[in-house]
Amino acid sequence: MRFKEVKDFISSIKITHPEAKKVIHRILPKLRMIDDLGLGHLHLSRKVRTLSGSEYQRLLLVKYICHEGSDGLYILDEPSLGLSTTYQKKIITIFLLQKILLM
Repeated sequence: MRFKEVKDFISSIKITHPEAKKVIHRILPKLRMIDDLGLGHLHLSRKVRTLSGSEYQRLLLVKYICHEGSDGLYILDEPSLGLSTTYQKKIITIFLLQKILLM
């Protein structure tokens, strides 16, 4: 199954249980971000070592952007190295949206 298929499936589920809603609320933004960064085509079973450098880097960005730990300062050492202009713009947009949501 691909990330996009999981995102679409979870988006379509009607959940009424409060704990299940919390889980969906935590998972869905991550799946959306993965899809927004052009990684929706990846299979869940794909091994990390088979990813391209760009795919791996974008997955790491999702991991750190979505981290629910303490508020922190992100210092990214050339986070866009090897990424196309399209993905560079998407990453900037995601960071700007995160800033707005945290205000």
